[in-house]
Amino acid sequence: MRKSDEMLALLERQRDLSVRLKELAGRQRLLIAEDDPSALLGLLAERRKVMERLGEVTSQVGPRPERLMEGMCDAGARERAEGLLGQTRRNMREVMEGDSQDVRRLEVRRRDVSTRLGAISGRAAMLRAYGSSSSGVGVLDQTDGG
Repeated sequence: MRKSDEMLALLERQRDLSVRLKELAGRQRLLIAEDDPSALLGLLAERRKVMERLGEVTSQVGPRPERLMEGMCDAGARERAEGLLGQTRRNMREVMEGDSQDVRRLEVRRRDVSTRLGAISGRAAMLRAYGSSSSGVGVLDQTDGG
């Protein structure tokens, strides 16, 4: 296999993995919207596996694939490589933008839950305080009504 063919195969694999990651990111958004934490955890585990494979392929491609593409003699192969690299970069940019939005959504939800828990905790403390003094109030009520 020629060096350019090997490079194209790696870039195709990298692009395919970025497409899969983008699909998983879309599902992640739905699971966050549906408030389904157990399914979200499973999806995140799958995303981690795809990211690991993507990392392996990316390390084979190297930090500067443009340099390798410059060495491709065939203009068609070079054009194909540039297209694959562009698709991968767009997919990854969309995944990162979506993840940023998801983080903001989850942060808002976390604050909301924290506020609700604080309110519940405050009510519980009030009820405990009222409950501890209610026995004395009951005794007064019984003697006054006599």
